[in-house]
Amino acid sequence: MKIFDKGPFILGVLAVICWGLSFQFRSGETTFNPALTITGLILSGLYWFWMIYIIGSSSHLEKDQKTFWLMAISVPFFGAFIYQLLHQVKNKIIS
Repeated sequence: MKIFDKGPFILGVLAVICWGLSFQFRSGETTFNPALTITGLILSGLYWFWMIYIIGSSSHLEKDQKTFWLMAISVPFFGAFIYQLLHQVKNKIIS
């Protein structure tokens, strides 16, 4: 199972794009519209909760590994993104 087949990865990439565009528009001299920032925040939150659910309900992780990854994703977006990049193949665990 490749990482690009997963919905959370696409959601995470969309969140990164929204955040990047919102910061780019903030740095410019155009009038600031908070819609991209709010959209990025909502997408990041959905992605984060989705990854918490995936890690919590995974059967291929042992208890200690689940604890480690749940602590790692306490940094909301980046920990979950790192987990998803490292766990691309089911039953091939990197930790």
